[in-house]
Amino acid sequence: MQTVIQKLSEIETAATKIMEDAAAKKKQMDQKFQDDCNAFDKKLDGETSQRLETLRKSLISAAERDLEDINAQTTKSLEDLDREYDRQHESWAEQIFDHLIRK
Repeated sequence: MQTVIQKLSEIETAATKIMEDAAAKKKQMDQKFQDDCNAFDKKLDGETSQRLETLRKSLISAAERDLEDINAQTTKSLEDLDREYDRQHESWAEQIFDHLIRK
């Protein structure tokens, strides 16, 4: 009988040790998982920030090019208007004067 009790005690001790080892292993695995998640989040945040910065620079560059194009078109339009005025202003003045006199 004593041997059976001793064997049961040994089994209980072994089972307790297995449970403690499993709990320690679980805790270790949980910590590794958390560390891996944190590392992934940090990497993803860095990549996202870098991509956003690249996109921001690209958009700013495109906006600056568009603005330069608009400025060039505006300058050309103003130059065209100035040339047309220089060429036609006397004729326009005469037409306006004639129109006012005839009324």
